[in-house]
Amino acid sequence: MLQQLDMGFCKVLDLTMLHIIVDNCPQLEEVNVEGCVSIRDSCLMVLSRLSRLKVLNLSHCTSVTDDGVCHLVRNCPGLVSLNIDGIAWITDSAVQDLAACCPSMRQLYLDGDELTDASISAVTDSCAQLELLDISFCEGVTDLSVHNIPLPTPEGAVPVLVLGHHRRRIGAHHQQPQQTASPGPDRAGQDHRRLSDQPSLHPPTPHLPQPAAV
Repeated sequence: MLQQLDMGFCKVLDLTMLHIIVDNCPQLEEVNVEGCVSIRDSCLMVLSRLSRLKVLNLSHCTSVTDDGVCHLVRNCPGLVSLNIDGIAWITDSAVQDLAACCPSMRQLYLDGDELTDASISAVTDSCAQLELLDISFCEGVTDLSVHNIPLPTPEGAVPVLVLGHHRRRIGAHHQQPQQTASPGPDRAGQDHRRLSDQPSLHPPTPHLPQPAAV
């Protein structure tokens, strides 16, 4: 029986196809539908019928909302890895529901546009087996979240907190001053800048002296 399915960036995937897949592959444990623009809350309701689902990648499925995430986690408590990065309108409410319903979560990828310290606190308090919490564009997160990272367990597991594209805030009442000289880069601009800042893998071409004219 099929247990892993990768349909990332599939342009033809739709609700009807998902019904067929779930009906015929009920043993699926890992599903990747990253970047599939047709994935929406109704699709998550279909995927939530997979009782053995453990790993789900919904990264940049931008039609998904809190409602879809909440329905999914309530029906798939065995999830150990969930990627909902690139979905900028997921809020603390959905993450708190996720943390309460999926205590075995080990890897969680979130978009932090609408998230605060409450999300990190909920996840670190409820998910004792957490190994990685990766949150991008988390402007609402402060240093207080760092204190919510649990100490290493007796088994030696150390949870990792990754705050991507994050302009650091000191506490809840000390925000960095706003730059007024020019508008800040958008999300795409930040990605572009980070790539362009990387050192080149190729050494510069030496400048050879030109031969003297005869």
